[in-house]
Amino acid sequence: MLRYRTLSLIRSDGPISRAEIARRLAVSKPSVSSVVRDLLERGLIAEAGQAHASIGRRAIALALAADAATVIGIDVGATSIRAASCDAAGRTLALMREPTQGHSEDTLIDQLAGICAELRGRVPASRAPVAVAIGTPGVIDPESGGLRYAPNLPALERPGLADRIERALGLPVTLHNDVNLAALGEHWRGAGRHLRNFAFIGIGTGLGFGFVLNGELFTGTWGRAGEFSLTRVHPGRDRLVEDVVAGAGLARNHRALGGSGRPEDAFAEHAAGIEPGTAVLEEFLECLASVIAALTTILDPERIVLGGGIGMRLGPQLPELRRRLARAAPFTSEVVLSEQGDHAGLHGALWSALWHYERRLLRELDTRDHAGAEALAVASFRESMMRLGDAWSAAGEADAAGQPPLSEALLPARAVAL
Repeated sequence: MLRYRTLSLIRSDGPISRAEIARRLAVSKPSVSSVVRDLLERGLIAEAGQAHASIGRRAIALALAADAATVIGIDVGATSIRAASCDAAGRTLALMREPTQGHSEDTLIDQLAGICAELRGRVPASRAPVAVAIGTPGVIDPESGGLRYAPNLPALERPGLADRIERALGLPVTLHNDVNLAALGEHWRGAGRHLRNFAFIGIGTGLGFGFVLNGELFTGTWGRAGEFSLTRVHPGRDRLVEDVVAGAGLARNHRALGGSGRPEDAFAEHAAGIEPGTAVLEEFLECLASVIAALTTILDPERIVLGGGIGMRLGPQLPELRRRLARAAPFTSEVVLSEQGDHAGLHGALWSALWHYERRLLRELDTRDHAGAEALAVASFRESMMRLGDAWSAAGEADAAGQPPLSEALLPARAVAL
């Protein structure tokens, strides 16, 4: 495990000298020199000038070779797809956004292949992507690889979806629930940073929940944890939670009461105290407060993060939501808006693609059958990624192109603003 531990330390704390690595890992300097030589030959690390020293000759510092790998993250929404590539240090290289072509599985897979081809074309051939992570609405069946409970993208609900996408893209692909990825994105770069336990509620066209518990994403036995939207508002009645607390349900309820059916009009009417928006938003907030109260009494998270297109509109309603929460439960968690906004899921997808690459590195660098190797890798990867995130924040979050990560300035010409 020395090679992997050395690489992890260099990634999280570099630039760092060989002597400091030996001291931190409690191993001999010759052992470190041998391992470093191997990592340099593999192109995983690079020499980065001289390390600071109080006395004597300055040692050569070592840092992660950010160009050692490129990965792609894709967030597939009901109306738009966001995609980005990043290097091994998580710095954004390119960003795309375009309308979702989800009327059939074939058209959507072709679209994903085209997006990956364009992102690949925007980096040197020597830095071809090594992994792709894709987030979609619904539950990914761990046995069949298919998608379930995705009413906004029904074309994808057929077994073997991951395999078909992988063949079309020609790259290793992992599929994930989009709200789970948004929770990861907030954990890495947003309102969930440095929190051990928090819940993300994505309120957009639909409704989804993602949980980070004890510092790790929790998805349940079959990947269905967080499908709270499929429960009923009142036992014995037909309406689901998603029929009230989601964009599509909000629009439908607004229209049924004589409104335009536009969520933005419902919010404007609520702010002005005008019907039918006031009635619709009152029910929306009451139901959301009940949901959050249930989450807090069951999971006791440090924070609830609201995201998604509708969730991000709730800033003016937060005081009222908190008052309703105080009435709904004897205690509650802090409720805040997402800090990542539309890019939470995309950041989570990049994290997941980097983890896929990390597991490959683990197999290459530690060929022994080590029972605790992956557990160590999980902790090491999370810690180093968090430290990199802290470093980006301290540096103003500038990416490799000198732009804020996932900046709209990185959008290609064919992308559209949605």
